[in-house]
Amino acid sequence: MAELQYSTQALNVLNRFHGTHYVVFVEGEDDVPFWAALFEKAGEADVAFLPVGGAKELDKLMSKILAEDARIVVARDSDYSAFMSSRCLHSRVVYTYGYAIENTMYCPFAVNRAIRKACRDTRDRLALIQAFFDEFCLQSKELLVFDMANARFGRGVTVMGKSCRGFLKGPHSTALSRTKVSAHIRAIRPKFTFDEVSMSRQLCRNDHRTLRHKIKGHFLTHALLNVVRMELRQARGKSSFPHEALYHSLVDACAVCGQDCTEWDTTKAAIGGAVRSLCL
Repeated sequence: MAELQYSTQALNVLNRFHGTHYVVFVEGEDDVPFWAALFEKAGEADVAFLPVGGAKELDKLMSKILAEDARIVVARDSDYSAFMSSRCLHSRVVYTYGYAIENTMYCPFAVNRAIRKACRDTRDRLALIQAFFDEFCLQSKELLVFDMANARFGRGVTVMGKSCRGFLKGPHSTALSRTKVSAHIRAIRPKFTFDEVSMSRQLCRNDHRTLRHKIKGHFLTHALLNVVRMELRQARGKSSFPHEALYHSLVDACAVCGQDCTEWDTTKAAIGGAVRSLCL
C-alpha cells in the first residue's frame, strides 16, 4: 500500500493530509467501519482509518512505532497473540479483545437484536443464542487447543481452517459433528508433541476470556448464519440471509450496545491509552 512507502516523518504528519487529529491503520476494508464505530463510541471521532491490505503490512507499521516512535495508531485482530511472547505491548497498538473483529461482532446481545430485525418481531432469543455459543464452543475446544499449538509452534497444520462448515453435522446444522472433530484430531495429533499440546491447553485454561472470544471468529460464522436462517425460516418462512447481511447487521453492534461488559471496558481503555500516547 502507498502509506507504507512513507517515511516516519511523513507518517507523523499524515493526519494533516486527511484533516484529522490522527490516523489509525487497520488490516482491511472490512475493519474500517468496525474500528471507526468503536473509536467513536470511545469519544474519538476525528480520526482517519486507513486499510493496508494485510497483517504483514501492519507489522511494518508497528515496527515504525516501536523503532522510530511513529505518531500513528495500529488497530488489529489479536489472533493468538495473547498466547505469544511476541505480542506487541506498545500503547499505540490496539488489539481486539477476542481473536478477531467477528468475536466482538458476534456478541449474543448483538445477534439477538440482529435476528429480531431480520425476523421483523420482538421475540427475545438471547437464551437460545447463548446456548448455541456454549455448545458450539465446547465442541470446538479441542480444535482450539491444537490450533493454538499450531500457531505457537509453527507446525503448518490445517486445524480449524477458515470455516466450520466441514465439521458441522450437516450443511444447515448449528452443531459440530463429534465424529468429524474426533477423526480430524486423531489425524493431526502425530504432528504435535505431548508438551506442545499440554502447554496450549494450559494457556487456554488460564486465559480469563470466554471460549467464544478465543476461537477464530471466522470459524464461528457459518454455524451462526445457520442459527439466523433457522430463526428466519420459523418466523417468516424464508431462510435467505447471506454472509454480507450478517456483517452489515453486526459490524457496529458494539458501538450501539448499552450492556456493561469487560470487553468494552478493556477496548475503551486501550483506545484511550493510544490517544494519550499520541499526546506525549
